[in-house]
Amino acid sequence: MLAMRLARMGAKKKPSYRVVVIEKSHPRDSRSVEIIGHYNPTKNPIELSLNDERVQHWLGVGAQPSQTVKRLIAYKANPPAPREAKPPAAKQAKAAAKAEAQPVAAEAAAPESVPEPAPETTPEPAPEAAPE
Repeated sequence: MLAMRLARMGAKKKPSYRVVVIEKSHPRDSRSVEIIGHYNPTKNPIELSLNDERVQHWLGVGAQPSQTVKRLIAYKANPPAPREAKPPAAKQAKAAAKAEAQPVAAEAAAPESVPEPAPETTPEPAPEAAPE
């Protein structure tokens, strides 16, 4: 049975993948029947290139895509809108606001004077009236 899955490429801690058609029982990085695309998750936004014609061919022949490859095919068909990068000025303003909120080292080192509570006094009981 044929499967469409990812084969890992790239350096240590910098993965990139090939989308391949391979015999399901073969190891992950063994010889594949065909390379149908490339996927690089370390880029922002991700880099994904799939040969749609070959993907449809292999799905029609009966190759079973892995869960990840199904998700990538759906992503390619309907990619999300790109996120806007925050301008550097916004980062600087946020850092300045954070610095103002934190006390200065000299102020933090001085102990705060706390007024001592007044000693508690209990009212004396009223003298009892003696019966006459």
